Formats: sequence, C-alpha cells, structure tokens
Amino acid sequence: MNQLNQPLVSICTTTYNREKYIGEAIESCMMQKTNFPFEMVISDNCSTDKTVEIIESYIQKFPDKIRLLKSDKNYGLMLNYIKSIEAGTGKYIADCDGDDYWTDENKLQMQVDFLEANPDFVMCFTNNTLLNSETGETEKGVLKTWDVGDTSLLLSYNTLNKEINLNGFHCPAHVSTIVFRNNVIKFPDWFKDLYINDEPLFFMLSKFGKAKFIDQEMSVYRMTPVGYSTQEFTYMRDWTGRIDFYKKIDAYFDGKHHKQISDIIKAYNRKIFKYYFDKKEYLKATQYLLKMYV
Repeated sequence: MNQLNQPLVSICTTTYNREKYIGEAIESCMMQKTNFPFEMVISDNCSTDKTVEIIESYIQKFPDKIRLLKSDKNYGLMLNYIKSIEAGTGKYIADCDGDDYWTDENKLQMQVDFLEANPDFVMCFTNNTLLNSETGETEKGVLKTWDVGDTSLLLSYNTLNKEINLNGFHCPAHVSTIVFRNNVIKFPDWFKDLYINDEPLFFMLSKFGKAKFIDQEMSVYRMTPVGYSTQEFTYMRDWTGRIDFYKKIDAYFDGKHHKQISDIIKAYNRKIFKYYFDKKEYLKATQYLLKMYV
C-alpha cells in the first residue's frame, strides 16, 4: 500500500468465482466520498474463473487503494473470511462481499462519522436492498427496523421469529452494510468451523459495545433462488448449524444470555423434530424431542 496516510477504514472483501459481480463490488467501494483514506482488501479463495484477472485490472486503476490476497488452494468460506478481516489495517473494518455492492457514495463517511462521535458503539449498520439475481426484483432488506441494539436485540433476529422473517431476510442487518471497530475481537478457534459468518460476528462484537442501525438502503444483497430439493438440504443444515453456533455464543458470553439462547435452541430442535416426524423418521424425531427438554 503506497498511501501516504494510514487508511482509517479497511474494506474487506472475500471472493470465489465471482467474475460476474466483483467489478461492481469494487466500483461501489471506490466511488466512496470520504475525508479520510481507505483501502480495499480482497481475499480470493483460489478462484478458477477470471475473478483474479478482473481484480488485478482494477489494481492497475487504483494501485494505492486495493490489495489482493491470493490463495494457493481453497481454504473454505470461514478461513478466507478471517484472513480478509485480519489483513485489514484500518481503525475500522467495513464488509462488502464479492457479489454484493454499495449504492450510496456517502455510506462510509456517514457510518465512520457516527462511530467517531460515539465511542460506546462498536458497530454501525445501514439497511439494504434484496436483489433477486434471476428476476431482477428488489425489496427492502430489514423490514422491522431498529435504532440502537444490544446482544439481546440482535439475538431476537433469527429464522424462527415470524414477526421479523417476513421476506425471508431474518438478520438484524446484512453483513455487507457493517462498519465496526478493528481489533475489538479475536476470532476463537471454533469460528472457522461455523458455516455462516455474519450473525456470530455481530454477537461477538456486541459483547464490547452497542450497535447502531441507519434505516437507509445503502447496499445490495444479491439473493440466488434455489430449487426445492436444495432448499430441503439447506434448511436442515441451517437449523443444525445454528444450534451449534448458538451453543458456542452461549459459552462466549459465559452464560449471560443463556435463557434467551436456550429458548432459541429449543425452538430449532422443535423444528427439526417436526421435520423428521412428518417424514415418518420417528427414531430421529425422538432424538430431537428429547433435546427440547434437556
């Protein structure tokens, strides 16, 4: 990095075979208007298409703002994500996934201004737009909005909350909207074994400060529809994966939010019980029935 000034913000991006989208992601970051220097750190997970070639072409245009981290093999989603975050040198980390993009040139400035003025906040989100990559249809991401959040509020946004999960988007905010204070958390060993990175990151950060939500759509989250057979597998993986990470988050907080987390885990066990019961797989159903009362 040849910038004379240390970047205040590191925009961390992960990619794997994103040749269709990475250019739009980079351009949306490079268009940001700020009164501070920033860098973009792109960690590629050994793409086999033209993703790296496209990134390198942008480095030619922005040699002082973009860094590319290459991999000799595919290390999986979580290790690549951790690698990108840990490579960030700024006071703040912003996230923009390789197939998402920002839509407001003042996004970074607005979020950094807020965090600079409010040291008791550790992260700041904006609202986002959901984009159906097949139909081109769009809708607002977070429908049940909030202003200031703590761990308890963030935990309330889960796939089982019907009041929140009205459009299929159940997170308190999308990860490609976040700006958070760097070096606040260290990734525990178990983080690399998770299958999702956003909610565990939010929960861990919330241990050290409050969260701010700006209800303006400043980022686009590309959603790719899947067929019914894939959905069936994905939902089961999602439910069991969430039970696993909620248990780890419970331990991370030393049981401080045990009642709320325990209720969420029981609800997921109830959902899995019903899934197996409806399929007449009664032995598996019984195993999850018992877990609901442990």
